Amino acid sequence: MKRCLLNWINACSAITLLVSCQGVAVQSQSDLLPHIRKPTALFIHSRPLQLDAEAWETLVSQVQVQLSQHKAFRVLLTPEQQQQRLKASPGLRTDLRLYRTTLILTGISDRALANRLMPRLGVEQFLVFQVEVYPCTKACKGPEQLLVRFILREPTSDKVVLRTRKNIQLGSDVLETEVLKSEITTLVDEVLSTFEDAYVVPWHQWRHEHLKPSDRRVLRSKLEL
Repeated sequence: MKRCLLNWINACSAITLLVSCQGVAVQSQSDLLPHIRKPTALFIHSRPLQLDAEAWETLVSQVQVQLSQHKAFRVLLTPEQQQQRLKASPGLRTDLRLYRTTLILTGISDRALANRLMPRLGVEQFLVFQVEVYPCTKACKGPEQLLVRFILREPTSDKVVLRTRKNIQLGSDVLETEVLKSEITTLVDEVLSTFEDAYVVPWHQWRHEHLKPSDRRVLRSKLEL
């Protein structure tokens, strides 16, 4: 897994990130092949207030580059590219903001809005990238928690194709700016790595695909996955 996301972090003393009760949680369709190489729009949630704008822009840029280089995505439309495609349609730009906000905050895909937006954007899937720092609940002993998740959705059916997420408890000493940058970047790297690894095919599934009749065969080997 590439570690390019760590390049922008200044060296700082290691401070233990307190509690990570579990590894990265993964929810996935049994077969991701039908969703490979479909043009996809990337939705990015707003910057966490605890992270300065420059650090956030750098992190987002590196996430976009890493995802765009992954062979599962033939086209990955960034937020800037989405705005450019809808430049002449103020109404659709408003629809896009409403759809994106609703999808990220509630997890619900407004199918009517999706059906209007997808042809104009030229995409078939939406990928959400989200980083949140929020207060701990009763079950959490620290002052804050950190959440990172990637969610790939098929908007017309509202089906979750692939989701990876992890949240961890932050200690008060971790909330110092440079240390928090490092912890966010490390967690993004871990959750993104798990997202990418989900496209690695088990050997038995690979073998099954190669045994299909040639007219029904879509080989991942040809997709270099």
